Amino acid sequence: IPKGLPKKKRELPTEDELKIVEESEWLFPFFLLYTGCRRGEALAVTYEDIDWDNKVIHINKAVGYDGNEPYIKSTKTEAGCRDVILLDKLAERIPKNKHGLIFTNTLGKMYHDSNIQRKWKQWQRNNNTEVTAHQLRHAYATILFEAGVNVKDAQTLLGHSTIAVTQDIYTHISNSRREETTKT
Repeated sequence: IPKGLPKKKRELPTEDELKIVEESEWLFPFFLLYTGCRRGEALAVTYEDIDWDNKVIHINKAVGYDGNEPYIKSTKTEAGCRDVILLDKLAERIPKNKHGLIFTNTLGKMYHDSNIQRKWKQWQRNNNTEVTAHQLRHAYATILFEAGVNVKDAQTLLGHSTIAVTQDIYTHISNSRREETTKT
């Protein structure tokens, strides 16, 4: 991608899109919304990464792809290794007493890149939505913002390497909310 191109801010998911995620039978979008994980981080989470007693999920790896073949790698940044809060509404949906990866294909293996993309597109079609995995990450940032979580704590929860990235997202959320308020 050429440098210096103007960056377009991702739109936040609409209330209708968030409702679709909430009501979805597929756990993956719901998990993304309530952890703020990047797609590859979520795909690498195992049941053993969940600390049920302390209500946290240890994010310490990600799925990467060599062509279409999945492999486990380190997180995007050093700050990507973190603990995220296991919210009660998410804990209720995650099966208990299981082992291995939470998100697998029908054979219990890691998704190939084309398979997870195809499954996401199918989920979008079935639910008449265009919401993306990364939009759900931004929706999680919005949840943090609206809950009054300070920017430094949000940086940690989102796994951002610099506070500037988190501040940029918080500013975007604030401006989006201001625009919505002036329209009503």
